[in-house]
Amino acid sequence: MSYSYSTQLSYGTQPPLSYEEQPQIQDGQYVQAPKRSSVPAACAGAGIGLVTGTLIGVNKKPYINNGVPTDTFTKSVYDKYVKKLAPDDLKTSYGQYQEVIKKIDGVKNVDELKTLISNNSEVAKELETTLSSQTADEYLNGIRPRNLKTAKKTIKDKLKAANNIRYEGIKNQITDAWNADKNKFEKPDAMDKKMFKAIRRSAAKIKAACTAKTALIWGAVGGVGTFIAHKVITNKKETSQQ
Repeated sequence: MSYSYSTQLSYGTQPPLSYEEQPQIQDGQYVQAPKRSSVPAACAGAGIGLVTGTLIGVNKKPYINNGVPTDTFTKSVYDKYVKKLAPDDLKTSYGQYQEVIKKIDGVKNVDELKTLISNNSEVAKELETTLSSQTADEYLNGIRPRNLKTAKKTIKDKLKAANNIRYEGIKNQITDAWNADKNKFEKPDAMDKKMFKAIRRSAAKIKAACTAKTALIWGAVGGVGTFIAHKVITNKKETSQQ
């Protein structure tokens, strides 16, 4: 039995084949076209992201953010000033505050606490400025074993508060020295020369660190660029050989 059709069969409109799907003829035979590698495009995207993302972050001013000195920069100035450049009395008091803050938690009894404070006279002076009508000795003599823990916390908190006041004071001085119009630091007439020296040294150190970081980033970008070029050339060679 045989069948015949008066009209040609139709399967409707078919979507065009993509480059990867279109058959090619080589030596009289149909072969699948080589697929284009997506690696170069991906690498290019990574390179662009590295440049536009990381370098934008590096190029931001590391000193002032929205008119306020950054914590990293303020701490750098604070450490340089109070440890090295400040007047001797300030350096001494800072060192003694840090000594007591570090050791006070390990104090086991009232006598140890009295010895720690008596060995750091600047701490005793600071306590007297914050105690209500008491000398440091009167305060320490009133401490009993039952309230030793509370007394240690009180002393530690007072010293931290004193350090914080100094920290905020230096932060304000950094703000006063920043000329937003010129985008640089300038010494106000009333500022201590050594304070401004600490600001300039800290700024130079951070600037050098940022410059080094930028160089490393560009080195990484160069490596990505070389990899992209290699993959593009390799891809073209593979395509031409098929």
